[in-house]
Amino acid sequence: MPCKKGPVSSAAVTAAAYADVEHRGAPRGWLDGWPNAGRPQTKGAPVTQTVFLEVQFRDDVDHDTIASAVRETLAQTAGFPGNESLEVLVDDADAHRAVVLERWTTAADHDAYVAWRATPEGAANALAQVLAGPPVTRTFERTLDLS
Repeated sequence: MPCKKGPVSSAAVTAAAYADVEHRGAPRGWLDGWPNAGRPQTKGAPVTQTVFLEVQFRDDVDHDTIASAVRETLAQTAGFPGNESLEVLVDDADAHRAVVLERWTTAADHDAYVAWRATPEGAANALAQVLAGPPVTRTFERTLDLS
């Protein structure tokens, strides 16, 4: 499927990518019967925030330009207080689709990052130029105890 849309505005990137931040604590009922649902697996450990940022890159932009834009954007993310790790997972079936896996110390750290990305100083301009459309963000705090 061709993805020559874009570039998208950095404001659209921020708005779409982080729209779900308002919806934390959404339907929890399906987990209610699980023992320790939503609790960290290590007793007393702080609850971390895991974020999946799903992106579709434009297919009319070369790989080096995409890689450079991703590296520039994620270097800023990595330096933000509370960011624990970043990883980019490229789809095996579609090299123009990827998921950025982010780990944050707390949801508040991620929220502060989202607020910063919404400012002119934090705008992800380089990334916006190589995206086919707005990214999709999914956030995870709750876990299932596997013991």
